[in-house]
Amino acid sequence: MWLCGRQSIPCELVKHWDPAQPLLVGGLSASEEGRGFLQLRLKRHRWFERLLKTRDPLIFSIGWRRFQMLKYSPEHMHCLANIYGALAPPNTGVLAVQSTAANQRGWRTSATGVVLGQEAAPRVVKKLKLVGTPFKIARHQAFVGGMFNSQLEAAKFGGATVRTVSGIRGTIKKAIRPGVHGGKDGAFRATFEDKPLLSDIVFLRACIAVELPRFYNPVTNLLAPPPTIARAPKPGKGEISRQQALPSPPPPLPSASASDVDFIPSAAFAGARPGFVFKAGACGLSYYREGTAAAAAASSGGTIGAVEGTAGAMASAGTEGTPPGWVGMRTVAALRREQGVGPPQERDSLYRPIERPPRRFNPLKVPKSLQAALPFKSKPKVPGARKRPTLEQKRAVVLEPAERCTVALINQLNALRNEKAAKKHAKQARQREHSRDVAAMEAWRAQYNKEERKKRYVERGEANKRTAAKKLRTADD
Repeated sequence: MWLCGRQSIPCELVKHWDPAQPLLVGGLSASEEGRGFLQLRLKRHRWFERLLKTRDPLIFSIGWRRFQMLKYSPEHMHCLANIYGALAPPNTGVLAVQSTAANQRGWRTSATGVVLGQEAAPRVVKKLKLVGTPFKIARHQAFVGGMFNSQLEAAKFGGATVRTVSGIRGTIKKAIRPGVHGGKDGAFRATFEDKPLLSDIVFLRACIAVELPRFYNPVTNLLAPPPTIARAPKPGKGEISRQQALPSPPPPLPSASASDVDFIPSAAFAGARPGFVFKAGACGLSYYREGTAAAAAASSGGTIGAVEGTAGAMASAGTEGTPPGWVGMRTVAALRREQGVGPPQERDSLYRPIERPPRRFNPLKVPKSLQAALPFKSKPKVPGARKRPTLEQKRAVVLEPAERCTVALINQLNALRNEKAAKKHAKQARQREHSRDVAAMEAWRAQYNKEERKKRYVERGEANKRTAAKKLRTADD
């Protein structure tokens, strides 16, 4: 048996040490002390239910390191992933989990992979496709609009390659000023291999750089109190009888050391605490003392950004008797689910029904020189208009007596219908004329009444003035 001393070790490691949890002691080389970006070949575990999403927190275990990072992973294939953290040599195994809680329902392992290399500043780009439509065409040149928002944006993409839906390639030549050739702000002039059509759609395929966040949060679960058991084992019959015989213990009083604590971290609700409120605040879902700034922030509801910026290592600040356990960062979906908000929806990102007018093609015109060179089978056979009536038009039709009676009856019925329709149309015309006359009369009557009321009010006002003047003279006398 040998004993080895170590310095600069936090006291929480000894204070919250769990003998049931093995503790492995290892060393790190000088190359593993730095920070940088690691490129991984990552694969989602086949038993993990959900897909892995960009900027969702994951806990990685690489060598002797365990840390937490800030779009989706393929379901059954490897993908390249870039994370920021402690450097590790290539071919180092990687294990990723989303939560270390013991009460997790599904499969805990999220992904597995291997380190491919180290990069100080990796360049990650994503595809960008811009769409525009031509509004004026002159041979192989076209003026395209709707792709950029300003003349400066169009000028930055000078010389870029564009392509139409029909496969005609082109190049952006120059941005034009608003109003030139009827174009709006952001229009440009482009040249193509062939003459495009006004109905074509012009695409610009480009790549845009993605900024990688530098977030590194070590997992300090050994410096926090051990997590509580989610469900205690079922007691035996003798233990149940002894518990029923014992009197119920009084509720625990807050200790003197906890009187100065305004924040008690807790991953889940562990019962009521005197003087504390269990809510989601600036430090996450925890206990906050009533009447403090933290409790006020918790009662008003902390934002997602404030919760995301809180480190999971705050769980080590708990005191004796507090809900123990290291609390890591939660996913954006968990934060939205807790606060009852949905994903943000941008108006420009919503799918709208595409309404296009029906396409009308020009008639095919074959030159006469080409028609003469074509074989008879391929020549267009368009007969000209007849100048003489056909045989069916000239042929006299002799009806039978029964057919003549039927035709006469149909003609009589049509005559009655036409007469009724003519009377109906005449009556509707008279009604419309009468309605116009009534409306004109009502307008004239309203104007006349208005003028009469005005005259009456003027006369009444003058009479009142005369009466008042007469009373004033009488009073003076």
